[in-house]
Amino acid sequence: MTTHENPEGSTTPSTMSYVTSFDVAAPIGEVFRVATRPVLWWGEMIHGSSNALGDRFEWNVPGQHFNAFEVTEYAPGRRCAWTVLASGKEHEADEWVGTVVEFTFTSAGNGTAVTFEHRGLTPSLECYDMCSRAWNYHLDVGLRAYLDGETARPLTYGTIDDVVATIGSSGQIE
Repeated sequence: MTTHENPEGSTTPSTMSYVTSFDVAAPIGEVFRVATRPVLWWGEMIHGSSNALGDRFEWNVPGQHFNAFEVTEYAPGRRCAWTVLASGKEHEADEWVGTVVEFTFTSAGNGTAVTFEHRGLTPSLECYDMCSRAWNYHLDVGLRAYLDGETARPLTYGTIDDVVATIGSSGQIE
């Protein structure tokens, strides 16, 4: 995976969002199908639907992290985006509220290039280092692994402690 920061109309580090990209051998339709079903690759703590425009889902790691998402873009085979909503629930990652998680898919050789951007997740946020490490982890051992035919390791209630140790912890899983 290639990770870099993406300028959002400015070259100052505080306005650079987290971006990463990787290629997989899977066809673009399958990549889109799997990416838009985060319970398959991100974690069993996903509740709700993410299969159509306007769908809503939650990422809820009890006692650790909570965020609600709405599917705000759904263009099969090309792009999907989830906007993080304010919920007021306990353990909400406030820094994420209003940010946008976006996938872009393009054909690449015999497979698909995936670009992932968490727009608004910038180095000026306290959680940036931990969140970017967590995204790297989930995208690599979850989404990329699943699409490359490897055993995907989405977060489960039984693996929380191991994942925290793997990505380094400030007490939260992102």
